[in-house]
Order: sequence, then C-alpha cells, then structure tokens
Amino acid sequence: MSAGRPPARIWVHSVARAGPWRTRRTLRSLKRAGLHAGVASSDGFDWTARPEDPGPWLLVRAGTWFVHREPSWPAPSATGKGLCAFGAVRVPFGTAPPDVPDAQAWSTCLARSGGDLSDAVSDAILASPAALYLDGPAVATLAATGASSLGEALAGARSRLRVVHCAALDAMDDPGLRVLEVITALQRGGAERVALDLMAELPAQGVRCRLATLGTATRQAFDAPAGTLRLDLRNAADAAAEFGADLIHAHLLSRDEMRSAGSGGVP
Repeated sequence: MSAGRPPARIWVHSVARAGPWRTRRTLRSLKRAGLHAGVASSDGFDWTARPEDPGPWLLVRAGTWFVHREPSWPAPSATGKGLCAFGAVRVPFGTAPPDVPDAQAWSTCLARSGGDLSDAVSDAILASPAALYLDGPAVATLAATGASSLGEALAGARSRLRVVHCAALDAMDDPGLRVLEVITALQRGGAERVALDLMAELPAQGVRCRLATLGTATRQAFDAPAGTLRLDLRNAADAAAEFGADLIHAHLLSRDEMRSAGSGGVP
C-alpha cells in the first residue's frame, strides 16, 4: 500500500444503465479486494447532501472489475490540492477493443498526457469514471461546487484539483455477458464436445467465453481452444474473478468441486 488512506465510502454508480448482473460483477471485484460498497447510486451524486462524509471516497462504475486484485491508494498531492486519481479502462480477454470504447479514449488520453490529467481528461471520462479515488480535500472541493452530478462537479472544480492517472486503480470493462466454461479435461467424450461447441457458438450471441480444464486427459483428447486455462481447484475461483466471469458453466464437476470453483461468489 502507498501512503494514501483507504476509502471511507465506496459508491457503485451507473447501476441503472449497467443492469443487475453487471453490477454484481463489480461488487464481487470489490469484495475480493476486501472492500464493501456501502451505497449504490443509479447515476449521479448529490455532493451537498453528505457533509458528514469527509472522504476519501472510491467511485466505481457498475460493470467494471479491477485489473489488480487489491488496488492501492495514492498518497496526498504535494501541491496541497485535493487529489482525484483515476483508474484507466483496459480491454479484457475475449473482448474486441471496439466493444470497449472507453479503453480507446483512455489510451489516447494517457498518450497525450503522460498521466497528469489536469487538462487532458475528457468530459465523458469525468461524467462516468470506471474507478476514481477522491481524497478528503477533493471531496470537500467537489461538494463546495454545489453541482448535483459527478461530471458537473469535476468539470467545475478541475482547476482546483490535482487530477492524475493511478495504474493501481485500472479496471476492465465489458458490456457483454462473460462465461467461464470449466471441465475436468478435454478427453474425447460427449460433455467435452458440448463444452467445445459452446465455446464455438456463444461468441456469436455476444457472450465472451474462456475454457478452463482442471486435469489432464487420460485418453485421446480434443485440441484445446486458444487461451484455454489449465487450473486446479485452488485457483479456479481466482481465474473466474480475473476473467470477470458472470457465470461458471461446469461440466463433469462434483458438488464439492463446483462449490470450490464458485467460492468467489460467481454463480
């Protein structure tokens, strides 16, 4: 951890636009990091209604999940200004870059700014950040603007804040459903064929898939698709979290194996 304080309040925002299953993806990522969102907001923030919350705050957009298992908190700005530290949006495995437009916007922003976002961050990023850490002075500065929305508050106070990129807060995003197909092995058989057929067909329905095997074939095996994970039950839950899985689809697993694979909360 760096010298910054962990967040006193965590908000998950844009819940209405994301839908419940994408919101649950984000809540699982926060829980995995040892964080619990105390309040979920549909979209905006009423800064003037919460003077009792001095900060720091963490704002996370519904549907995203952290690149790093445990984000760390940036130190206060040496300028004395309130600190706004943004996590950039990254493209996850199985998703085409055009499907995550924020990732391209962030790539352009970082190439132009070098990480100091004071004059480079776009209004779209301000309005709906994937991950944003606000220290106490930043929360106070934003509350003093009297703005009712996050984008308005940040735009109105940007010159009085230190606005930076913090790689430890980077997050991935995907508008689609993400499924981890888990099977014991890829030896030739009916369940294995079903798993491979799903891997071939589901992407055409907008579902991002990744295959994981938990063992080695004991007879002739099918060829593994590109990107297939070879896991054991000790790291299956971590693999699902890192993939941003919304669902684990299991084939030939025992009840105890299924319970272990889903121990991170993924259905």
